[in-house]
Amino acid sequence: MVKKIIVVDPEIGFRKLISSSLEGRGHNVIQLNNTLECERDFLENPDVKTDLLIVGLPLPGGPSEVYNWIESVRHKGNTVPIIYVAANKDELEEAKARLDQLDISMFSSKPVIPFIFGAQIECQFSEDNNGAANSADLQKQKLKDFEAMFLALVSKYARVLPEKLADIKKTLDKAKNDLSDTASLDEIKSQSHKIKGTGGSLGFAKVAEHMAFIELRSQEMVLLEMEARQIAIKEIEDRLLVALEEGKTETDEVLAALNSLNQEVGIDARPQAMARIMIIDEDKEFLKIVEALGQESLVEIICASNQREALDRAAVYPLDAALISLSSSMTESGFEIAKQLRSLPEYDNLPLAFVSDEGLVKDRVEAAHAGASLYLDKPFKSDSLEKAVQHLVAIRQGGRARVLITDDDEFLQTQLAWCFETKASSLKR
Repeated sequence: MVKKIIVVDPEIGFRKLISSSLEGRGHNVIQLNNTLECERDFLENPDVKTDLLIVGLPLPGGPSEVYNWIESVRHKGNTVPIIYVAANKDELEEAKARLDQLDISMFSSKPVIPFIFGAQIECQFSEDNNGAANSADLQKQKLKDFEAMFLALVSKYARVLPEKLADIKKTLDKAKNDLSDTASLDEIKSQSHKIKGTGGSLGFAKVAEHMAFIELRSQEMVLLEMEARQIAIKEIEDRLLVALEEGKTETDEVLAALNSLNQEVGIDARPQAMARIMIIDEDKEFLKIVEALGQESLVEIICASNQREALDRAAVYPLDAALISLSSSMTESGFEIAKQLRSLPEYDNLPLAFVSDEGLVKDRVEAAHAGASLYLDKPFKSDSLEKAVQHLVAIRQGGRARVLITDDDEFLQTQLAWCFETKASSLKR
């Protein structure tokens, strides 16, 4: 159901960030610069129904003036739900005691994550519309699931963002060596455009702002004379250095904002595994390496060093797939372990991958006969494990809904596909 939402905040960047998220959910959002406009044009107009008011700080007069204004709104009999967004976490802590007295529906602090913030607001509407505790609990559980997937995206993007910015620097260096190379300028434009879109959506607003400048400047450079191009290149280089520094700070801020959800709405904001995979190998060092790779890829690794451990743990932990070693040092046959695993209830179609440091042709043939979906060579890297897990989980969750993902950023395509695949959807990119 469409709601009329007013966002009051002097920062146009914040208003746009929040409004785009809420408008994407189908709501009618009005952006205002101050409380005077809000009261004059909406709260005191009996012909205008407002469903939600979001007040963001800093506003003129500081928090005390905002408290007094909200208090006056309540004294006039206006019961519009109000969400209070403090300028920072410390300010929010100081404000909580006063806010509890003002009948505030929800409070938060900047920076906010647009997708998460929008989902929290939907929880508010659900509670208001249904008035049933179980409905609110259901919405909170959905928010928890959504937040877990979103956190996985943000965590992964935070790790790859420095590399993506470094890629722009490489392309920029190439353009500096040959100012007539329009292909490099086009590449800078494309790279910055992707970071602007994906990074901005995932909460990296400052980096996205710098990327918007670089995208526009690189586009304009094609029309400039050589001397003017040199000046533009220097401007882009300076802006990129700032983006690299602020990207580090913003990563910490975004992750801190996600972690604060635990205090705000009772959601565990720790990274959650997107899949559970069993690794069976007698090599304890190899198991430790795979566990570390699993943490990087948000995959829960269940380790077993022999058939008995594998069967016992498979009965306790529901598995999405199993990776089984075929090393000659194994005292038990990997193929026999696979057979026994698939004999367990609900594991008859468990996706299997075999791992070997020998790569023998006969092993590959026997692995195929044993129903293996993949055959991996040791050692393998984090991205190899992640791709293998994606493939195995997709097999595990057959007969799923089909989802088409359209985006020019390969990172976002891959990560959204990963999230949907773990929720039993069939993807096409």
